[in-house]
Amino acid sequence: MINHRYLFIIYLGWLWLMMGILCLALAGWPPLACLKPTSLVIFLEQSKLFFLSCLLPFLFALPRNSLIYPTRLKRTYFLSPLLFLVLFSPLTVLLIWFSNVSWLTLFLQELFLFFYGGMIILLVLLANRLRFNLTRWYYLFFFLFFGAGPVFFYLRLELAGHSTNLLLTINPFWLVSRMAQSPIFLTNWLIQIIGLALIILTLLIPLKRDRKPRFLR
Repeated sequence: MINHRYLFIIYLGWLWLMMGILCLALAGWPPLACLKPTSLVIFLEQSKLFFLSCLLPFLFALPRNSLIYPTRLKRTYFLSPLLFLVLFSPLTVLLIWFSNVSWLTLFLQELFLFFYGGMIILLVLLANRLRFNLTRWYYLFFFLFFGAGPVFFYLRLELAGHSTNLLLTINPFWLVSRMAQSPIFLTNWLIQIIGLALIILTLLIPLKRDRKPRFLR
């Protein structure tokens, strides 16, 4: 089972790290002094997305004798991304007041992060059940899909003179970067949330052991 106490401590550590960086930006520290409130909101949302994408799978994919190791699907597991978002909510709301990001955009973004975290947990649970080494292949995919892949694809589109809107449709990090542009954000958010829902449903099918609705206990 998952030790939520240690998860809570790790979440707090990430929160304090982000608060420290934001304090340096607000204090006018040279590398961060140029960031405006809207940019700080986008930075914070991308940091939360990075944690859920990169660090949460590592925590849930730890060895069987570690402090955190999920083996069966339970409702409490999905409280983990919710707790993470709740801890960050005061800081997020504070920054929203001084930015150009709308409250609707913020709500949709937090909803997306919650379901995104749930998808990551389902993926780790399925890998643990199949005794599959998730971390090796997942981080290779993470590097190609969220790192090198978008950079080379962006350069190719720029050199060819094409629009980069496709990246907004398939890459969550690019979507977050457009939070201040509500029409563009809402359209691509809808596409990504539908794709996310399909992935979650696909992961739930092999995790369901029987036909009884008790598999989420």
